[in-house]
Amino acid sequence: MSSSAKALGISEIVREILEYLHEDKKALYRSIRVNRCWAEQGMGILWRESPVFALCSIPRERVQFLGNFVRRLEFHGDVRRECLQKLTILRDLTLPFLRALQFLNPFWVPSLDNMAESTTTHLWEQYFQPGLADFLLNGPCKGVLQLLKGKCPRLTELSWHYVSDVESRDLVEFLETCEGLEIISYEEEPFSAVVIRHLLERKNLPKLALPVEFESEIVPRLKETLELAVEPYTHIKELEIWIELEPAMLIFPWLKSIDELEIFPTGPDVRFFGPISRLQTLRDLDVDFGENYFEDFDQIDPQDLSQLKSLKSLQKLRIAGDVSRRNNCHEFCVKPYTFFSSFPDLREFILHIPEPINLVALQVLGRSSPLLEVCRSLQIATPAEIEAAGPVNFPRLRHLELGGFDREDNQNGGAMTMEKGVQRIIQRLRDWAPILEVLETCAVSSPLDEAVVAAWHQKLSTPKYNQPTAHQR
Repeated sequence: MSSSAKALGISEIVREILEYLHEDKKALYRSIRVNRCWAEQGMGILWRESPVFALCSIPRERVQFLGNFVRRLEFHGDVRRECLQKLTILRDLTLPFLRALQFLNPFWVPSLDNMAESTTTHLWEQYFQPGLADFLLNGPCKGVLQLLKGKCPRLTELSWHYVSDVESRDLVEFLETCEGLEIISYEEEPFSAVVIRHLLERKNLPKLALPVEFESEIVPRLKETLELAVEPYTHIKELEIWIELEPAMLIFPWLKSIDELEIFPTGPDVRFFGPISRLQTLRDLDVDFGENYFEDFDQIDPQDLSQLKSLKSLQKLRIAGDVSRRNNCHEFCVKPYTFFSSFPDLREFILHIPEPINLVALQVLGRSSPLLEVCRSLQIATPAEIEAAGPVNFPRLRHLELGGFDREDNQNGGAMTMEKGVQRIIQRLRDWAPILEVLETCAVSSPLDEAVVAAWHQKLSTPKYNQPTAHQR
């Protein structure tokens, strides 16, 4: 680094930025962060927003110096001609330490091409640096992939939205040149069976995110492709996928070493627990039926749900979906003894459904899964159940989130008043307090938040209590 660069301390750099880059100081402070590690060395700015437009206002002798500290570059928002013109000024700027490049607006890439002096010049090509590790493209893909090929040997994460302009064989050829890819994420348009096979057969691709709806129409081509495979796909450890049942039944048997599965079932058939139960290496399962599929829960057979008990290595279980007015998840609510006892290594249990889970299930969960550390969004049905329940033993629980305290108790032919309900809740939580000694956070999703949390504060001195966030409510 030059002597002039060494002379610039962190305060001088920030002062330069404040003077030249932006008139709105609040927006500026939001877009610029001083990285603590680099600040200790007296230099370094981590740009949270796209910095190239701001660099146009910096004196020419400082542009490259500041460009050396750009780690992340995003092109988003509307494509304006004045922004494109600014980029042409910086055609010689290099960003040697750029790690992440994202084109979030699909019109950025073609707009930059239109501003180029010739058809062989690309204003965005200068950002393809050897150290680039994360690349996201929302826009035409063909020309970009050709230029990207071979220029970024350290690329580990690739995300794109549209590849309709790329032939399957060309896409596979490009992916073969990216030997270091660890994460591939794809959206919007379905893959061809050839591309799916390539992704499944990659030897060094531990995480594959395919938030695309795999519909039954792809089954004939997919089946033919999978039959050509030589060995099970043992390398994929994490899979995120939107898929119908029929293609899932073809793909899942090949995932012999999968650790984490995040699945968004689609289509009219929701019998997914059977195929999932065959993934014996699964440690982390997230099944999200979404708000739009609650009618399909009528088709869930409790015996189908109980097949999950074969997943003996399961450590995290999350099931989400709107199943209000349904009782098809009563494996949790009515038969908790046989269900939870199957998961002795369970460390995290999250249930994001309106269906109530009774305290008997909570007791069994604590007794059967002694390693449990996180228990969230359990809808406890009534204050009467809280009063009737015995001790709950979670020896390692760190975070507990409870809900449903404001329900009326219509059992025994009468309704419980809110005041009595609060008293019973508080008493039961006080009874639990000596057992939950290691608890760090407790959130309650109820109008009775203040009363319940106050009761916990009176009993315990060490835990910290957090009010639920918007998404927790």
